[in-house]
Amino acid sequence: LTPLPAMLAAGMDQAIARALALDDGSGQRLEELEGRTILLRLEGLGIDLYFHGQADRLAVSVDEPAPPDTTISGSPLALLAMSAPRRRRTGRGVRIEGDAATAQSFERLLKQLDPDWQAALTGRFGPRLGYRLWRLLADVRDGTRHVTSTDADQASRFVRRESGLLEE
Repeated sequence: LTPLPAMLAAGMDQAIARALALDDGSGQRLEELEGRTILLRLEGLGIDLYFHGQADRLAVSVDEPAPPDTTISGSPLALLAMSAPRRRRTGRGVRIEGDAATAQSFERLLKQLDPDWQAALTGRFGPRLGYRLWRLLADVRDGTRHVTSTDADQASRFVRRESGLLEE
């Protein structure tokens, strides 16, 4: 009834294709998913996305080409938390059904995705401007990580020591 699922699938398909093309190490992780289908069910939105593993890409669509090997269901926030790089545990409220090896390969592909953004930016904008843009984005990313980590530490310290809500 709405074009949103197809638009989301097309956008994700393009974004994943670009990121994989910029990641030299993604080939082996993609091989693990070749011929596999993962259904990603976005609860609360009523959107089902199918990820089809192919030799050189991970295609995303709203069409079911074959029964999924693995179904991953959860809210968009829980799914995002699960797929975030360097995240130590899966998101709460995520259910995984079907082939566990396929689910692990899919998670590994997303978590270990490491596109060479510097090469992409210098190729697009030239060596000087591309490098400066990459450096700016890297500094913003590092600053955001630092602020997030510092805020979490300060909130934890406040709850433990200052507020008296928890005893040490």
